Amino acid sequence: MVVLVVGVAAVALAAVVWVLMPGQDPVGPSGTPAAAGSTAENPGGSAGSGYGVAIRKLAEQVNGPGKVPVVYVLERTCPDVMTEPPVDTDCDKPIPAAVRDDLTAALRSFSRVEFVRTAAEVTGPDLETVNGGVLTMLGQARFSGGTAEVPLAVRKGGLNSRGMTYRLSYRDGQWQITGNMDSGWIS
Repeated sequence: MVVLVVGVAAVALAAVVWVLMPGQDPVGPSGTPAAAGSTAENPGGSAGSGYGVAIRKLAEQVNGPGKVPVVYVLERTCPDVMTEPPVDTDCDKPIPAAVRDDLTAALRSFSRVEFVRTAAEVTGPDLETVNGGVLTMLGQARFSGGTAEVPLAVRKGGLNSRGMTYRLSYRDGQWQITGNMDSGWIS
């Protein structure tokens, strides 16, 4: 009986220590941030700012170097943006308001950001994105302490789209791309 009580107390203590450890971004069961996307110990390391770094990198690959007039972001995350170009009707997890705000702030010097309900709102029949912009569909990122894996897809036109999962590290007060996963796609 004493061993059981001591064991339960040790597990409870370990859980409290893990939750209170600096730099731990809460992550929900789907791999998306469970909270607003930032922690008091790591305020610049929010999920929104991590997504912003990845969006900028892939948008420059699709659009070319320099600023993009507008980045349209589907207002929901997609379960899979890596096996093939995503279809927006498959995307069902709303992006939390705090993550949207942080993402918009992270891209402010690069582009105007608009969240959209469907891809059809900002693409024509040839899938060309309107207003010289790019359409972004976010995968369900995994943030853990000072590292992250951020999957996303960016579309400029029907045959000018890419999907990639970036690896990020939080260093010197900001998210930085440290690599990418082996898989990706180009159309």
